[in-house]
Amino acid sequence: MTGSRVGRVTPAGNVTDFSNGAGVSTGGRKWDMAAGPDGNLWYTDEMNNVVGRMTPPASAVEFPLPATAASAGPRGIAAGLDGNLWIVAAGAIVRATPLGAATEFTAGISAASQPLDITAGPDGALWFTEQAGRIGRITTTGAITEFSGGISPGANPTGIAAGPDGNLWFTEYIGNRIGRITTAGAVTEFSAGLSPLAQPRSITAGPTGTSGSPRRTSRGSAGSRPPASSPSTR
Repeated sequence: MTGSRVGRVTPAGNVTDFSNGAGVSTGGRKWDMAAGPDGNLWYTDEMNNVVGRMTPPASAVEFPLPATAASAGPRGIAAGLDGNLWIVAAGAIVRATPLGAATEFTAGISAASQPLDITAGPDGALWFTEQAGRIGRITTTGAITEFSGGISPGANPTGIAAGPDGNLWFTEYIGNRIGRITTAGAVTEFSAGLSPLAQPRSITAGPTGTSGSPRRTSRGSAGSRPPASSPSTR
């Protein structure tokens, strides 16, 4: 995804670009994409404040998110084990059904938390990063818990993914570290082996049971986008 378009690339490298003609809104900023539980692809549009459903090969329907300040600027999106899509926004976590019905959850999120990325956890909940220096957890019924213990000041948690070890792994863009958080909320930070100013953003579980974090890149459904305070490389 880039700008106001959604693209498809085949295993052979053939790219198709979809814009307004396929139902994809123009003038927006597509931020993230995830495979949905309904067999479709879902994406967020930060500027148009919508979540889109792309039905292969090329038909999109977009659904507005709640018209509140908390739900503005949707970013990360992930499929939950409950069969819904979960989205992080400016100050809320939003649950969207495969039919596009959205519910906003704000209770339990600190002010100015700036949620950025979200992933399904091994415990059935959704886990998300907050640029303000916390990791959040939301159950599929909407109960939110935030964890800050063990995260260095100014770390700027960015991408997050479930690891093969039953923990959650996240990147610290400003802190230049990789963090691990257990489902009980215990955090360990790692920096050995990272180049100075590597600024890790995305992270995903690798095929060999390890986690990888590309430097200065954007992702589809398995990592994250750059922090709002940093320049975009999309």
